[in-house]
Amino acid sequence: MAHQAVAKRQRHLGQLLQFPRGIAQKRRVRQFWGLIVAVLIFGLGGGVSFYEGVQHLLHPVEWMDATWNYIALAAAALIEGTSLGNALRQFLKQKGIA
Repeated sequence: MAHQAVAKRQRHLGQLLQFPRGIAQKRRVRQFWGLIVAVLIFGLGGGVSFYEGVQHLLHPVEWMDATWNYIALAAAALIEGTSLGNALRQFLKQKGIA
């Protein structure tokens, strides 16, 4: 038991020597770069979406059958509704209401 405590202390001291500002500094750096990557991905997606929207406004295409579009929207609404229902049920269970 005492050996484990000593080993844990030595491991912690080794980490302190390796990261003088602390381990949290390394974690914050990873979180920062994760945030930067997420912003770039969403920014790129928004830029491509904006570009496609402008292209379709400048060069409209002939309207086609929208059946598959409505099927995809209905499936998405069903999946999102199921997810919302599950989350609401879990929330109410934790609150003790249901």
